Amino acid sequence: MVQDFKNQNFENLIKHFNVILNSFGYDNKVAFTDERNCRDFIDLAMCVAGINSRKELINSTGSADLVVERPEKRFVFEFKLARSKDSENKLLEEALEQAKDNRYGEILPIKEIIRIGVVISAKDKAVSLWKIV
Repeated sequence: MVQDFKNQNFENLIKHFNVILNSFGYDNKVAFTDERNCRDFIDLAMCVAGINSRKELINSTGSADLVVERPEKRFVFEFKLARSKDSENKLLEEALEQAKDNRYGEILPIKEIIRIGVVISAKDKAVSLWKIV
C-alpha cells in the first residue's frame, strides 16, 4: 500500500481496500451497517502497513473520514456506504462534494491535496465506485 500512495496507483489501492473489506467474516452482522466500521478497518490496515493515516480529521467545517499524509501530498478519503445499487452514483457525488465544499485536507502544513470519494456496497461488501476530485 505504501508504494500505491507513492506511485499514485489508485487502482491497486482500491484492490487493497477490497482485500481489507473481504477480511470481515460472512457472519459479521455489524461490519457493513455503518461506513465507520469499514473506514476503521481500512485505517487499521494502513497503520499496520506503516502509512501515516488519521481518521475523522477535524477542520472548521467538518471532519474528513480518512486522511493519509505523505511528505509531498495529502490524500483525503470520504467514504459512503451504499445500501442499494440505485444509491451508489448519488453517494459518490455526495462524497466528492462534501470533501470539496468542506475543504477537507486544507490544513497545515500546506500540501497538494488529492480528494477521493469511495462508495462501499453493503450488499457486495466491496468498493463499488471511487473517483478522484
